[in-house]
Amino acid sequence: MKRRYLAFLQIIVLILVSIISGCGKKNNIKPGSIETSPGNELPECNWVMKVDQTIPKKYDDGTTVEHTLVFIAEKEGGTDVTGTYHGAFCLRSKLDISEFSNEGVEYTGGFDAYGFGNDVTFDIVAYDAQKFAKFGRIGDTGNPNLIDYETMAAFAHEITGSALLNPYVGGRYAGMGSGGINATGSGSAIIPVKIAIKSGKVHVDFPTLDIGSMFEGQLIEVPLGDNSQYKETMDIIEAMKEASKNSDSAGKDTGSAGISIPGGNGETKGQTGTNLEIPDSFPTDDVPVIPDAKIFNFYENGRKTNVAIMFGTDKSFDEVLEFYQENFISKLEKEPEKKESEGTIMFICEMEGYRNVSIVIMEDKSKTYNSIVALEVLK
Repeated sequence: MKRRYLAFLQIIVLILVSIISGCGKKNNIKPGSIETSPGNELPECNWVMKVDQTIPKKYDDGTTVEHTLVFIAEKEGGTDVTGTYHGAFCLRSKLDISEFSNEGVEYTGGFDAYGFGNDVTFDIVAYDAQKFAKFGRIGDTGNPNLIDYETMAAFAHEITGSALLNPYVGGRYAGMGSGGINATGSGSAIIPVKIAIKSGKVHVDFPTLDIGSMFEGQLIEVPLGDNSQYKETMDIIEAMKEASKNSDSAGKDTGSAGISIPGGNGETKGQTGTNLEIPDSFPTDDVPVIPDAKIFNFYENGRKTNVAIMFGTDKSFDEVLEFYQENFISKLEKEPEKKESEGTIMFICEMEGYRNVSIVIMEDKSKTYNSIVALEVLK
């Protein structure tokens, strides 16, 4: 499950990382719509497309991803919008899973993906409704085009990006521990891009991405030689490049992070990572661990009288609950104390040979796993 989630996020980085868009202007000139003569020729100017917009998209699993496109492109000279444009862009997609925190569990992190396009070149031409509708569409993906636009561009471009995946889960109850993933991915992909312009407004569609709507911006006229609009947006893109480097470095060398906390009954040691081994001090014969458990956190005190593990599983919340009821809780002499909140259940158990055994089962709102389980024993 985790690998599928990581792969999905890397695809997002390559795909979520898209390109260009256009931005509107206060210009209603259609190509070829004005007849010119020596007496009424329009003055030449530079034509600048500019987009800086964030679109929040809520998906069926309840997560909300913020997709941000910053795009700039310029055509030097000319008296109408058609012609060849050059520019750059950044598409960022960010998920914050903290919204799923509840009284039993705290969620932080999520993912943060950046995609960049350099030396973007495309031609704005007269609008062709059929070509625009079909370009880049896969099945029913893409936005219906009900507006009679004036001009358009349809092209494919390579995007290169990186993503930080860092969902973490922490229990709010004593002894639950915490853990998660901190990993990065990078790559490149070629994706289709469509730009449509009407009345100075630019609409950008990524037909193979599930963003939900088009990005919108402006097409503006600026005097020849005035590059202030272009430079201002390029500075934003460069700042996003620097931010992506910091994001990438934050996730490096964290495949397995050690923890050492002095105090209590000797030094408490722990580890956070992926696919960790169950510590020898954890009594699996007495407190069972689900066979497909993917351990991402454990800790133990110096005398090994307090040991806890935290793991993810592909089993559903109900399946995990049934497993522990049949294989552990039903065998106890005394009914355990139970605490429940939405998507979380905790059992505090009395068991011969142990001072306390705690079991916490929770739905994984980050979708890294189907469920997360925390087990703690006090000997």
